[in-house]
Amino acid sequence: MFIQWIFPLQFPETISGEGTNVYMHKINLNATLAFGQQKIRLPINLTNRKWVRLEAWDIAANGAFTQTVWICYRLRLIKNACNSSPFFAFVNKNF
Repeated sequence: MFIQWIFPLQFPETISGEGTNVYMHKINLNATLAFGQQKIRLPINLTNRKWVRLEAWDIAANGAFTQTVWICYRLRLIKNACNSSPFFAFVNKNF
């Protein structure tokens, strides 16, 4: 994910789930300075997850986040949850 900020960042986070559990993964970015930008790769395993959401939080507790994105796998039989949205393409390409 490419992110730009004004206040120094505290952490980006992914929240995902498979229908029973919710999984959260954070990366500490306390070393960032004000008015920056960076491409961040979040090394997470989304195998068997059904959805994911990306968030970024700064030191002033301001958050930015995406809408929930449904993850679709090629072998999934129910395809009505899958669409060609930019978020779906982003998740499959970057995670």
